Parts: sequence; C-alpha cells; structure tokens
Amino acid sequence: MPNSLNKLYIGTMSGTSYDGIDVCAISVRKKIDLIHFSSFKYPPKLRKKIAAVIEDQILSLKDYGELNIQIGMAFAKAINKFIKQNNFSPSQIMAIGLSGQTLWHNPQGKYPFSIQAGDAAIVSKECGIDVVHDFRNDHISLGGEGAPLVPEFHQRLFSKSNQDRLILNIGGISNYSYLTKSKDFFGSDSGPGNALLDSYCQNFLDQDYDHNGLLARKGKVHKASLNKMLAHPFFKKRQPKSTGKEIFNLTLIPKSLLQQSSENILATLDGINCCNYRASH
Repeated sequence: MPNSLNKLYIGTMSGTSYDGIDVCAISVRKKIDLIHFSSFKYPPKLRKKIAAVIEDQILSLKDYGELNIQIGMAFAKAINKFIKQNNFSPSQIMAIGLSGQTLWHNPQGKYPFSIQAGDAAIVSKECGIDVVHDFRNDHISLGGEGAPLVPEFHQRLFSKSNQDRLILNIGGISNYSYLTKSKDFFGSDSGPGNALLDSYCQNFLDQDYDHNGLLARKGKVHKASLNKMLAHPFFKKRQPKSTGKEIFNLTLIPKSLLQQSSENILATLDGINCCNYRASH
C-alpha cells in the first residue's frame, strides 16, 4: 500500500436487503478517494433471524439484546477480515463509520426513532478502532427523516457548477438526491426498490432474488394491482420522506396479484420502480 495513504476511514453498513455487510476504505483530503471495497455475507442463521424480525416485526427485549450483539460481532468480523485482506494496520484507520442494520424505521411518529442494530462498543473493542454510529437517529433529532443519508455525500462527489443533477439509487428502498448547480441539494426515499421483489422471491420461490430480472422480463404487469399499490398514502406524501419494510413488505401485495403467475407478479412489483418517482411528486 502506498505510503501517501496514511490515514483512512472505514465505512460499513447493511441495507434493507440484509444480504450482507459492505465495507469500504476511503481517504479524505481535497477530494474523497475510494481505496478498497468488499462485501461479506451474513452467517445464514443470523440472516434468517434478521429477516424474521423485519418481516414479522416482533422482538422481545432479550432477543433484541442478543441480536444487537450478534450483528455487532458480524460487523467486527467483516471489518477485521477486510483490514487483513488489504494489508492495513489498525493504526492507519482514523475511525469506523457504522450505519448498522435497520430493524425498524419510524421517523414520523409522536416520538420518532430508528433502530440500527449492531453494537458499536463490540465493533470498537473487537477492531481496536474508534467507531462513529447511530447516524439515522442523529438526523432525526435535528428534524430530518433519518434516511436517505447519502445526499450530502452525493453533493460532495457529483455536484457541478453548470448543471443540475439527479442521482437515483435503487437498493432495497429507492432514494434520490437532487443536486442543483447553485450547490443546494435535497434527497428523499421514493419507493420500495427491490424490497417487494426480493421478499416475494424469498418467501414464494425459495431464491434470494430474480437474477437479472429474468423472470420479470417474461411477465406482464397486472395494472389493477399496480394501481392499487401505487394508491398507498406514501406515494402521495410530498418529499422529503423516508420509508422501509415497515410499509413495503408482503402485506402490501394485493391478494388478486398473488393469484397471478410468478412472472406476472414480479413484472408488476418491478413496475412500481418505473412509476414510484413520478408518483412521489
């Protein structure tokens, strides 16, 4: 590793798809440089626990405490493996940014909050590095939605003085950042992204996702079901707004759609992504 890359920051997170732990190393000077990136799978049993909590939305205090530590240990293991693979020394790392695993996101209740699992104290102890965490609740406490968190980063990376730009991210949940040439910016979640597609595949087809959209390509959109899903109040709300699997889970899929072929179901769920940005405005 070049000696000029003295101090680095590690960022790590797992999104609403909870399919793994992403880890990156960056240097921050006049510009942000990505040094390395890797993704590590959750242990299968832990992933099943996370899926059950998110899908069923039931968790005892005891189980939460244990799951929080288990997720923290998984993050620490992934980070240490990443450090070893890339021949870093812990002394080179200024800090770890830990977004954690979203279990519940409720930014608009009487007492807004977001649950980000993954014990930061465990990560700091196991890695021997300072950890910065709980970004979403910090954002909420300052009047934000807690998601998406990337607009500030997008503004730093992609803004241009001679043009406006729209950055669209379709992950487990879709979100966008709007960057103006005057350096103003804002962002918002816009819809389910891959959340419904993946949930259907995992619960009905015994596969993690529709690889390359091969099944959805063969199907036809069931327009009545698509319109029913797009009538959800989330799409009528003005931005900025945020969402998660609290809304976009299997209960949102109309029973009439579940009577269709798998190809038609996936094509219809994919159709939300084609419409949700327009419907959100």
